[in-house]
Amino acid sequence: MIRRFLSDTVDLILDGLAALGLLRGGSAWARDRMRRRLAVAENDLENRRRAVAATHRMCRECRALVPTAARTCPECGASMSGIPKGGVGRALSMVLPGFGSAPTAVLGATVVVYLAAALTLGAGKLWSLAGPEVLYPLGAKVTPLVLAGEWWRLVNPIFLHANLLHLGMNMLALASLGPLVEYLVGAKRFLVIYVLTGIASFAASTLLSPRSLSIGASGAIFGLIGFGLGYSLRAGRGMRAVRDDLTRSAVWGVIMFMIPGIDHAAHAGGFVAGFLLGLVITGRVHRSDWFDRAWMLAAIASVAVVVAGFAQAIARL
Repeated sequence: MIRRFLSDTVDLILDGLAALGLLRGGSAWARDRMRRRLAVAENDLENRRRAVAATHRMCRECRALVPTAARTCPECGASMSGIPKGGVGRALSMVLPGFGSAPTAVLGATVVVYLAAALTLGAGKLWSLAGPEVLYPLGAKVTPLVLAGEWWRLVNPIFLHANLLHLGMNMLALASLGPLVEYLVGAKRFLVIYVLTGIASFAASTLLSPRSLSIGASGAIFGLIGFGLGYSLRAGRGMRAVRDDLTRSAVWGVIMFMIPGIDHAAHAGGFVAGFLLGLVITGRVHRSDWFDRAWMLAAIASVAVVVAGFAQAIARL
């Protein structure tokens, strides 16, 4: 009854807009288009409902249907780790934007760090963090202090940005490149790659550009470009399209080297580190439960290093 009422209401509105000459194709065309969109939405909703209510999931190796509670496939013995299952977790992944996506989590954490810094040390100025007086105590890369043992100044800068434009450009690049790398290797490996290449970028900056006060996610983003190129070169012909897209991103990165005031050493360090990782890190192929647990521990360690770095900086404020 409610659906019929809503449909009649929409038809009435469309007829009225058509009578006023505000619908180019007429009310019939608009009504048909609306109904097609509604049908697509209904199908999507039904698929989501089935996913949440599912009591089985498909084995990635032998395609057998396995009860959601099983950790290994009873048919072939493959691990069921990483295969989505129904229940509350699946429902949350559909309600919360990006739930379970490592690039989205990193993007969200970076934005939270910026807002927290702006609203506290930055005196509420959201457009800009007002320079070194905010970024310096939060852990910006300062070579003498890094060499004096303040290791977190190689980690914290990955999540620090000078202003909204700086933040927006890097997060736009992360939103473009992050899902691609996560698709290739999974969320755990993505986190490890992102943090490692970010650290490598500021280590390179410390050695090759010692006078600069450096911050920003661009070193890690160049790391993602380098990783994708290294991975696609090793994978061969099947990755040609990915390699072409990443090559275009790398070309834009080279153009950035012509812009003064940018820490090019950090970009180069992140790119080289990412490229080397791309030559050795494998994709989503399951090897063993131990191998999966090792990557999980590496991802947890990566997050722990970031948390510990900001804890050190905050403790010294």
